[in-house]
Amino acid sequence: GGPARASAAEVQRIEDVRTLLDARAGALLRRDRAGWLAGVDPTATGFRSRQAALLAAIAPVPLSTWRYEIEPRHQPGRAEPGGRWTVQVTLHYALRGADPAPTTRPLMLTFAPRGGRWLLAADTGTGADGTRTWRGPWDHGPLLVRRGRHSLVLAHPKHAARLDAFAAGVDAAVPRVRQVLGGRAPAAVAVLIPDDQREMSQLVG
Repeated sequence: GGPARASAAEVQRIEDVRTLLDARAGALLRRDRAGWLAGVDPTATGFRSRQAALLAAIAPVPLSTWRYEIEPRHQPGRAEPGGRWTVQVTLHYALRGADPAPTTRPLMLTFAPRGGRWLLAADTGTGADGTRTWRGPWDHGPLLVRRGRHSLVLAHPKHAARLDAFAAGVDAAVPRVRQVLGGRAPAAVAVLIPDDQREMSQLVG
């Protein structure tokens, strides 16, 4: 019989959510706190606070790309009580000067209908295949950034005294690696320093 055709309401919901995510991506790249939080359900107070903290944590991180891709044809989402809708979204992000191409990571986002629009209400859903939201270093607290000649080091404040040493180690290693691998080796390397094993596990997925 083939897949069922989406209703007009479902198509409109997808387009509304895409528009919301595009606006949030632009707000994050501008570090626009009001714009970033405008897409968050005001009744989800705990989630809203975490989103504000995420934006503050990511503020010093140099990003060349941050965008969301929603493909409900492959992940149709799941309706929940109260009209909420959970769907898998792909985050594309790139660190300026270190990532030759964007990294992609899965997010499970829940949207709620509020006043004729859809707003982001949670990111703790689980997909039918067990997919959960990937947590980046900015989800784990404030970040410090150190850029070297061949390095970009991201770490939390507890590692502040070690940033220069990490950057110097990478700066020394990259030219040696490029001598061996030539153009196949990156000109710069990003280093993410987790605070603990839990953060490490979430970073690597």
